[in-house]
Amino acid sequence: TIVLKKADENAWDGKTFTEPQMDEEGTYLIGTGSELAWFANEVNSSTAKTTSSLNAKLTKDIDLAGYNFPQISYYTSSSAYVYYGGTFDGDNHKIYNLRIDKTAINASTVYGGLFAYTNGAKLKNLTVEGDVAITALSTMSVINANTGGIVGYASNTEINNVTADVNVEIKDYVKGNWSYIGGICGYTKGTVIKNSKNKGTISGNRYTGGIVGNTNGTVENCVNEGNVISTAGYAGGIASEITTSAVVKNCINTANIESKTGLMIGGIVGYANGSVDSSVNNCISLGTVSSAATGDTLGSIIGSITRGKVTNCYGVSKDKVVCGKVNATYATVTDSYASDDCNEVLYKYATGKELNDCSEDAKNEIVEMSKKGSIIIFSSHRMEHVELFCKKIVILLKGKNVLSGNIKDIKKKYRKKNVFVKGNVTKEELEKIKGVNEIIEHSDELELKIENEEVTPLIFKKIKDKEITKFVLEEPSLNEIFVAKVGESYEK
Repeated sequence: TIVLKKADENAWDGKTFTEPQMDEEGTYLIGTGSELAWFANEVNSSTAKTTSSLNAKLTKDIDLAGYNFPQISYYTSSSAYVYYGGTFDGDNHKIYNLRIDKTAINASTVYGGLFAYTNGAKLKNLTVEGDVAITALSTMSVINANTGGIVGYASNTEINNVTADVNVEIKDYVKGNWSYIGGICGYTKGTVIKNSKNKGTISGNRYTGGIVGNTNGTVENCVNEGNVISTAGYAGGIASEITTSAVVKNCINTANIESKTGLMIGGIVGYANGSVDSSVNNCISLGTVSSAATGDTLGSIIGSITRGKVTNCYGVSKDKVVCGKVNATYATVTDSYASDDCNEVLYKYATGKELNDCSEDAKNEIVEMSKKGSIIIFSSHRMEHVELFCKKIVILLKGKNVLSGNIKDIKKKYRKKNVFVKGNVTKEELEKIKGVNEIIEHSDELELKIENEEVTPLIFKKIKDKEITKFVLEEPSLNEIFVAKVGESYEK
C-alpha cells in the first residue's frame, strides 16, 4: 500500500520535471519538487561511466509528497553508472516526504538513498525526512545493500552538517546478507562525515549503523538518535564496521542498538576491523545494546575490536562492558568507562570522577562546570538535583513532553505558591481561609500551599494584628510542579 501525504504548495506531483534557474556561477537554484526531480534526471542523463559535477543549492524547503523519487546518480553495473561529484548545498533547508522504494536488479548490490553513488561530492547544510525501502525479487540473494538515508555509496565524499530523519529498511527480505545500511550512508570509502545527525530508525539484516554501515574514512562530531535493528548482527550506533585507518571521534549515540539473532553489537561501533592506526575516541553511548544471541561481542562502545585504539569513551551497559571482545595483540582500550547508570556515565565523561550517588562534591563540580559555560545534559527524577544543575528542563511522561522551558519562567507562570508564616498564629486559624489548599507544620513555622497569589492578601489580613516575625511568599519547588504536571497528564 502506498500512502501519499497531503502536499504543500510547490510540492512534486510525481511526474513533472522543471528546469531551475542558475546563478552566475552555474549552480542550479532549486526551490520546488519538480526542479529537484529535473536535477536528478539531468545528473542521470550524463554519459554512462562518468561523474556528474553539476552543482545545486536549495532556496526553499522541498516537499516530495511521498512519490517514489528517481534518485540522484545511479549504479547498475560496472558499465552502467553515473556518479555524482558536484556540490549539493541545502542552505539549511530540508527535503521532506522523500520516498525511495527500490528493487535490486542484480545480486551484488542495491544502492538505495537520495543519492545512489557519490564520488568526490560535497553534501552540506541539508536535512532530509522520509523513507527508504529496498527489496529484491524472491529468487535473488543480495550480497550488499549499500543503502543509506542520504547516500547509498559515498567515495571520497565530504558530508557536513547533514541531518537524516529517514527510516531505512529492507522490505520483504528473503535471503542474502544485505550488508551495509546506515542512517546517512550505507558504505563509504575515503569519505568524511562530520557535524551530522541521524534521527531515523535503521533496520537491516547485517552491518547496520546509525550513521554509516561501513567506513574506512572519518566520522566526526556526529549524533545518532535513531534506533538500529540488525537481524543477523554487526550493528553500531555510529558505524556497524570500521576498517583500515578509519577514525570515529567526538560522537554520541542516544538510541538503542539491537540484534535478533547475531552478535558484534556496540553502542558506537559494532565491529572494529581496522588497522593499528584506526581509532575510536572521545565518544559516548547512552542507549541500550542488546541481542537475543549469547556471546562476548556486545559492548557499550564496541562489540569486537581486532585492531586499533579506543580512548576516552564512555557507555551504558548493564554488564558494565566497554568493548565486548578485544584482540590484546593489536588493539588497546584506555581511559574508557562503562556503567549501568546513565547519569554516572555522563558525570564520569564530563569530569573523570565517580558520581558516588551525586555526592556534595559531585554537585559542586557540576555547578561549577555549568557556570564556566559547559553544556550539561542531566537525566533524573530527583528534582532537587535538576533544579540545582539546570536552567532549562523537559519533563516527559511515557515519551510525551508535558512541560518544558526555562525553570524560572515555569515557576513564575505556575499559579500555585507557598507562603511561610512564623508567629503567634495557629494552623486552625489559617486553614479556614479560602484558597489555602494545605498547611504543613514545621518546627517553628507554617508552610501554606495556596491556590494563587490572590490568596496572599487574605492571609495577611488574617494575621496583621498578630505578632508575626516572618511572612514570605515563595515560588513552588520544581518537585511540586513535576508531581502536579505528571498527575494532570495521568488524569487526562
